[in-house]
Amino acid sequence: MASICPLCGRANRASANFCLGCAARLPGFVATGPSALERLSQLHSRSGSVASATRTNNDTDTPAKSRAFFLRLGGFTAAMMIGFMGWYAWVSQRDAPPLRSQPPPQARMPLKAAEPEQTAAVEVPLENVAPAPGLPDARLPVEQHSAVSDSAQVAEAFYRALAKGDGRSAAEFIAPSRRGKAAFDPSSMSRFYGTMSQPLAVRNIRQIASDRLEVRYSYRVTRTACEGTAIVTTEVVSARTMIQSIRANC
Repeated sequence: MASICPLCGRANRASANFCLGCAARLPGFVATGPSALERLSQLHSRSGSVASATRTNNDTDTPAKSRAFFLRLGGFTAAMMIGFMGWYAWVSQRDAPPLRSQPPPQARMPLKAAEPEQTAAVEVPLENVAPAPGLPDARLPVEQHSAVSDSAQVAEAFYRALAKGDGRSAAEFIAPSRRGKAAFDPSSMSRFYGTMSQPLAVRNIRQIASDRLEVRYSYRVTRTACEGTAIVTTEVVSARTMIQSIRANC
């Protein structure tokens, strides 16, 4: 006999489980297991539970793994810093110069300025000055003369030869190391002093040190006369006093 649906009142087959009109369960339906909808709902619930458990496990493991990673990173960084500091200290100690004990400062006595050498000037007539041994008598008619010495006699003989324009004889009184150089060349001295309109005349010779003399002289080459002053420095060469240098203003 037909099975009447209690919901919509439609007649269905006697063996039908669901109504053809509204798909509702008929009174003769006997469930042999969960329906497809129930299975789908169960699968959906199960997959949600698995995802939740997975998220829980991941959320639980991530902080632990992060802490371990940062701990290892911090330990590695600390080891590198300690190693670098040890290496730097070793290199600095190896390359540092050894310390030397400084001697205690010594008290220094103030140095007293050396007093300049003073030579008393003794004015004597040139006629009373004897020529030096081994030198020609080359005394000049000068106004005054200083203390008698070999240096003064050599200077007198040198300027006596220049007054005659004899550069070769004048060069005999020049030290060998300076003879023939620049103004001490015999030819140059003869050419310069031998062509003057007014020959050289010595005015005064004064000894200012044991090896230095001041010579005052005059001569004329052109219209203007030269009133010159020369500082003559002497030296002893092979037991003989000779002229080493002359510094003159003209």
